[in-house]
Amino acid sequence: MDIPNELAASLIELIKDSSKAVYNSREAAYALGMSVTSLNTLAKSGNGPRFSTNGKTRLYTKKDLFEWAESLPTYKSWDEFYESHPEARPNDKGFTKFATSLKEHNLSVAPGLQ
Repeated sequence: MDIPNELAASLIELIKDSSKAVYNSREAAYALGMSVTSLNTLAKSGNGPRFSTNGKTRLYTKKDLFEWAESLPTYKSWDEFYESHPEARPNDKGFTKFATSLKEHNLSVAPGLQ
């Protein structure tokens, strides 16, 4: 997961300032500024923070959240990010190449992107 420098810094600060030592998935997602679904997807793919389980509940330590957030690539600007990820750059109508591709194939596009 590649994110701009400002977001990585804010994630690290959120985790540093928290008094919690162990987070469930909902708390960890909130601390990292993402949805639980995104965190679960990262966990399933092996690209998220390390976790342990207590039955079906994933538990994240403060240390593991901090280390994961700190390990994310950082960028000095959105332009630098878009150089690494040209597919994410919006076109003149605000669409990314991915959203445009969906529309060209008559697939559903979220209402805000149409």
